[in-house]
Parts: sequence; structure tokens; C-alpha cells
Amino acid sequence: MDLPFAYLSTLLDPIARVGTPEDFVHFGMHVFGRGFGATKAVFVERPGGRVDPSADAVHFVGWRGGSKAQYCGRFRQTDPIRTWLDRPDAGAAVRLTDLVPLPHLRNAPFFRAMLVPNEAGAVLTVAVRHQGQLAGAFSFVRPMAAQDFSPREREAAALLAPALGLAWRLGQAGRADVTLVADAPLAGLSSREREVAQLAVAGHSTKQIARTLGTSPSTVKKQLAAVFRKLDVRTRAQLGARVGAQRTPAISACAAIRPDQCD
Repeated sequence: MDLPFAYLSTLLDPIARVGTPEDFVHFGMHVFGRGFGATKAVFVERPGGRVDPSADAVHFVGWRGGSKAQYCGRFRQTDPIRTWLDRPDAGAAVRLTDLVPLPHLRNAPFFRAMLVPNEAGAVLTVAVRHQGQLAGAFSFVRPMAAQDFSPREREAAALLAPALGLAWRLGQAGRADVTLVADAPLAGLSSREREVAQLAVAGHSTKQIARTLGTSPSTVKKQLAAVFRKLDVRTRAQLGARVGAQRTPAISACAAIRPDQCD
């Protein structure tokens, strides 16, 4: 499948416009999800990893009326994606068919009651994390007639997951009723320097950071130099260790353009 990520900016540029939780859900569905051929989505907030968020923390996009109430009332407790999220070895992305073999899936009550009436088919879920902590899960759903997500697409989604984490963080900044956990190691940095540091730790190149923040690579280099100086580090690896976050692989040009054809 050809993903419309011919340029990484197709995905990263809109992040700068995320300022509220609603913006984040819109970004997830209409920018991230559409790139994978999704026509529907579900985002379940899991602030602090909380297992049972309120119904207000469950967001259905593109589904028939009543789908959210049906899910919360009948299927949330037995949702295999929910179980996967709670596993200590849960990765960044998973397909529903990785969790439930297709023959069993077609006979599952939630498949017949929710997916079939909505003409919904393959599901790809991306764990939304910020600084290593679970913030929620975004499930992207293709039409019933479409093919399942491929293993390469799952890998591409996992590689791009830090973009969802960043968008979530920006969305929380516009939520008045949420108190964000202070980034203690970054407390001495300006807000822009924090953004640059977090993107650098996530594995983004200087050019990618510049596109994301709508600035120039030279400006990013100056800001990163200031971050290194203030935190007394010399390399990005030391920066990652300093802020207590694990570095993810940088997004390769191949993965950005044709994830299904990467070696």
C-alpha cells in the first residue's frame, strides 16, 4: 500500500497546530489514520495508565450513533486491545488479528455487534506514550472490504508512534482541567527548548525537528546546543539518559515514503 508520506512533513507539519485534546483526536484520525487507509478510529485515554477511564475519555470517530455506548457498556472490559495495553511487554503498535486469529475474530460477539454493522474491518492500534508513560491508545479502522494491515504497516506505525505522543502532549497543554507532570530534568529549559529536546530524544533529525516546529534547521541547532549546555551533556545519547527517556530509532526515508517496501 502507498502511504501518503512522500514527505515526512505531511505527517509532522500539522502537529504544530495541535493545541487542544480535540485537535489531537482530529490529528490522529485525519492525518495519522488516513495515511494508513483508516476511515474510523477510536481513541481511549489512559491518563497515568489508568485501567478504567470514564466514558468521557473514550472517543469514537466516524462510527454510527450508539457505538460508543455499546462499546463502554458491553465490550470494554473484554476488549483484547485493552488487555494488550496492560501487558508489560506491549509494544508500540499491534493489529487486532495479532491478538485474535481471524477465524475466532469473525465469531466474536464484538465483531458481529460492532464491526459488522459499521462495515468496519481491520484494526491497527498504536499506544500513545509520553516520556515512557502510557497516555492512551489510538485504534485505526479500515473498511470491511479492505485488506488487513500488513506487518510492514504495523512496523511503520510503531516507528511513527512518537509523533502521536508529541501531538498528545501538545493537546494536553490546552486542557484546563489537566495538570501535567513536571519534566524535572527539563525544568531549566524554555518551552521551545523542551520541545526540541523531546524530539531529539525521540530520534528525530535536525531537519525533522525543524519541520515539526515550523522553524529552520540552523535555529534548531542553536536551541539544541543551548539544551546540551544547560543540561551539561555532549551527545543525544547522553541527553536521552539525562531526561530518563528511551530513544527510538530515527524515521528513515524508506519508512517515511514506502513502509511496505523497506528492507
